[in-house]
Amino acid sequence: MDKQVSVPNGVQMAPGVSIVEALHLVPALEPFKGDATELEEQLERAVIDSDEAYGRGSDYLSICDQRIRQLEDFRKAVKGPVDDYAKFIQSLFLPIQERYKRAKFAMSDRMLAYQKAAQARREEAERKVREAQEKAALELAESEAAAGHTASADAILDAATAAPARRAPAKVMGSNTFGRSTHVAETWVGRVAEPMAVLKAIIDGKIPVTVIEWRQAELNGIARGVKVEGVYNGIRVEKQEGLRQR
Repeated sequence: MDKQVSVPNGVQMAPGVSIVEALHLVPALEPFKGDATELEEQLERAVIDSDEAYGRGSDYLSICDQRIRQLEDFRKAVKGPVDDYAKFIQSLFLPIQERYKRAKFAMSDRMLAYQKAAQARREEAERKVREAQEKAALELAESEAAAGHTASADAILDAATAAPARRAPAKVMGSNTFGRSTHVAETWVGRVAEPMAVLKAIIDGKIPVTVIEWRQAELNGIARGVKVEGVYNGIRVEKQEGLRQR
């Protein structure tokens, strides 16, 4: 099933694009650096103590704005093609990545559906076994009671009606050929359902004030603390299941 895909020979993986071309910008920027140094020296000497000095200060501001615009135009002229190149690279890689992701999620959904169906079949089989055992236990209890063994009959009834211990979902398989195991993981997600109820709960001290920022991590933390689906203090708590590998 698996077929290794490797990067073709000659394709550079790291550390990225060459900076040789960018180094040609260094001498082109020297005039700007010298001009900036001159303006900084003027700033050190400047004293605004008269209308004439105030006017020179105004000219100074205009010169700074002019240099900033000139340098920004230069930066955009140089960086624009690089941005376009980066967008082109993204357009080559991202669509293929999305295909991998869609395939992965689709397979994950099918595996999760199988896992749930298998779990449901196991629970149904266990339910039928319990029903048969309870029926046999009740018949035995009735027999013991008829024989006058009341204590024995009560003990049998208690054992027969005791709730079965909760079991963790059974694993479908162990490690795969890559040495990784796949398991069902549940995630508790919180969503704001009733904003005013949430605010009241914050004021009443029922939930932390940090929730007021509506950050998903904070809402999920509330949901993990509840772990029962429903709406609590204005926050809707939902359980999501998915497959994970480790």
